[in-house]
Amino acid sequence: MGKVEALLRAGARVLLLAERVDPVLVAQMDSGRLICSQESFRPDHLNDVWFVLSTLQDSDVNAILQVEAERRRIFVNVVDHRRYCSALWPAVIHRPPVTVAFSTGGASPALAGYLRRKIAAALPEKMGALATWLSGWRGMISVRFPELTARGNFWRRVLDDGVVERYLAGDIHGAEKMILQELPHQSLDDQARP
Repeated sequence: MGKVEALLRAGARVLLLAERVDPVLVAQMDSGRLICSQESFRPDHLNDVWFVLSTLQDSDVNAILQVEAERRRIFVNVVDHRRYCSALWPAVIHRPPVTVAFSTGGASPALAGYLRRKIAAALPEKMGALATWLSGWRGMISVRFPELTARGNFWRRVLDDGVVERYLAGDIHGAEKMILQELPHQSLDDQARP
């Protein structure tokens, strides 16, 4: 269910072949982006498709799916069966607009899930808000540091000096002050704040 929801969040139109559909997904069917069918897989289901996700444990069906998808140049991911995959599904953490994704290259999906849980627990919920706040500074910083290397060095200094921790602790004024102190000396009137 989580992978279907992720595809829907990304804007995909999904054809779900399943004997039973989770009630949470049934509500999504009204949007027209989710179509559910209780049919078994047939190669014509791949018409006009660019990505296939299979949770089937039937190796015969997955082998047919792999051959048909490859023939049509369609990406396919068969959960827990790397040999049938032409695409891998990473473990993902969302703190919009921040997204963290990582993979074990199909070697151990269980380890990827474990790492996702551990990292998600350590990644503050306000990380997305921080990214949005920092985005508001980009225009002014680009003007003040037109050269890419200097701009990168500025951001590394500010981030390494604790602006992230200050912002996440709720001291947005203090975080703003840290950024302004790192800017080349000009009058504060010249510094258009975001």
